[in-house]
Amino acid sequence: MKNKLQRFMILVLALTIVSLMLVSGTYAKYTSSATGSDTATVAKWAIKVGTTSADTLITGSSATVSFDLFSTIKDSNGSDAETDVSTGLIAPGTSGAFSLKVKNESEVTAEALVSLDITNANNVPIQFSLDGGSSWQDGTDGATLAPASGMTLAIGSAEQTLDVMWRWIFNGNDATDTALGVAAQTSAPTVIVAASIVANQVD
Repeated sequence: MKNKLQRFMILVLALTIVSLMLVSGTYAKYTSSATGSDTATVAKWAIKVGTTSADTLITGSSATVSFDLFSTIKDSNGSDAETDVSTGLIAPGTSGAFSLKVKNESEVTAEALVSLDITNANNVPIQFSLDGGSSWQDGTDGATLAPASGMTLAIGSAEQTLDVMWRWIFNGNDATDTALGVAAQTSAPTVIVAASIVANQVD
């Protein structure tokens, strides 16, 4: 009986030691963990347009710009001041030019396309050039005129300029021109030009 009790006590002691070793081994393991995060910030999109300077911010993806197309009317040679036509009016032989300026203040590269929408219900034979006079397009009613390609505006680049030239070719005693002048006795024909600028991000 005594031997049995001794063996039982030894067995209990052995089991206790083994259990302690297992528990001790469980709590002695190295352990570590890590977490991380990052923040993405959206690049700014800001295109400005104007006539004397690019000072008007486009608040959407496109804008229509107001400008005074016929503020400086020149003679038919395009350089001399017009002295044979009343101030602010166009007639055969008059011409002129103006500039549209675009600036990219975005944090991405952009491309801007400027186009002219013409309202010319009486078909005044006015023409426009968007390439410095190399080619001319008729400003017929409902026409949309645009340069061959848009302006690429790099990040941080200076403003770019689109020069627009216009002219009414002098054809002498042209019957159509005369009819327009006669119509002006009661209701002067008009030409309305709206400039639209559409800017897109370059991928």
